[in-house]
Amino acid sequence: MLDRLARPRTDLRLLQLRDRWDARRTGELPTRCSDPGFLAFRPLLVKLRREPLLTLLHRKIERHTSPWRGQPPSTTTVPCVGFQGVRSRNAGWNTDAVKFIGGEHLWDRMRALSAGAVQRRVAVAYAGRNAAELLPLSVNDTVVVDGGDGALAAGSTHPGALATWLRAGAYVWSLPGLHAKVVLLEDASGARTAIVGSANISDRSNSQLIEAAVTTDDHDVCQSISDEMDRWVGMADPVDAEWLKRARTLYREPKQPDRAGGRRRGPRLDRRAPLWVGMSTPAMEPLSPAAEAEYRHVVQDDGRGADVQWWQLNDGDEGSVLPGHNIILVNNPSDRDEPVGQATAWGPAKVVRVVPGSKRHRPVAILVRDPKLARYRFSHVRATITGAGTAIDWERPLDARAAAALYRMWSAGDAGHGEREVVESGGAVP
Repeated sequence: MLDRLARPRTDLRLLQLRDRWDARRTGELPTRCSDPGFLAFRPLLVKLRREPLLTLLHRKIERHTSPWRGQPPSTTTVPCVGFQGVRSRNAGWNTDAVKFIGGEHLWDRMRALSAGAVQRRVAVAYAGRNAAELLPLSVNDTVVVDGGDGALAAGSTHPGALATWLRAGAYVWSLPGLHAKVVLLEDASGARTAIVGSANISDRSNSQLIEAAVTTDDHDVCQSISDEMDRWVGMADPVDAEWLKRARTLYREPKQPDRAGGRRRGPRLDRRAPLWVGMSTPAMEPLSPAAEAEYRHVVQDDGRGADVQWWQLNDGDEGSVLPGHNIILVNNPSDRDEPVGQATAWGPAKVVRVVPGSKRHRPVAILVRDPKLARYRFSHVRATITGAGTAIDWERPLDARAAAALYRMWSAGDAGHGEREVVESGGAVP
């Protein structure tokens, strides 16, 4: 492509004029030049002596071909939920609303997003038994699912859910082999929002699996999704009474997994990760709105099988204490330089979120802990660390030997040999 840019006649003309400019400066041409082309390109020739020719050509081509009418390229930060996005004008995005939603109970949030829509177009691979409750549809709405024989025999798509949508007035279609998860919403003003994610419309996707989705109101993206949905509807079979009658004979109840997606409930520590010992002091200032939102989100996702706590960090510690690290918190209600020996030490907890601080709020770490872990006196923790040949450094994680010794101590406590007496409760993290 670059070779082709260097060959047009105009570019050769520029090169010739640059040579004449150089010649004039060396005295080979008269100072006064009457060549009209030379005079027209004189400002450009001055630039050519400072910058490579192709750089200037690229700028000229970009100015005349950019959909932004000659405005220089720039990047703009997009307001996001859950992640930081960057929009490039040259990429053609015309939206300021790209959002990320993720975690458990995804359909609860997506149902709230679709509540204000006047038309919903849905293409999702599988619709479980309660799909019509997770995503209610009505007149003029359209839904396309995988209603093939394999999906029915595996229990992935439930005929009853499709019948409920059909009775509500929605257009229901079956497209075997569909694996998309797309929702297109349109409000009364005609504005559209697209949701593209990973979740099927099922209780398992909503309450047991960790799903994710991205929403956007970009016009081109929404139009592309609408066009593709039209194509899928054109390929699909209509779901009617005859289709439902046959589907009910093929449907089999799905086999339920032993655990939610094979995932263990509650925190699971990586003992190779850094292990900190920190002090839990009375909270001197309220949590920021962002920290409160993250805390509630973790409680919703992990609160059934774990204790969820928050711990206010010192300014700057958010760069040291990271998600995946482990922490043993020691109660220090009097805010001493070091807790008293009788203070309570909670079992190791896993850091799952770190919310940065601001001018008004300190950074916060969100922790999850196995509620069955024993609690020890701080004197036991300190003695174990000393026995491993080191000392507590409140500003750094423990070395490998001390961390291994503490994990062994808590493993013994889990087996029923640990001291479970809890002293004062004041100053504990919430």
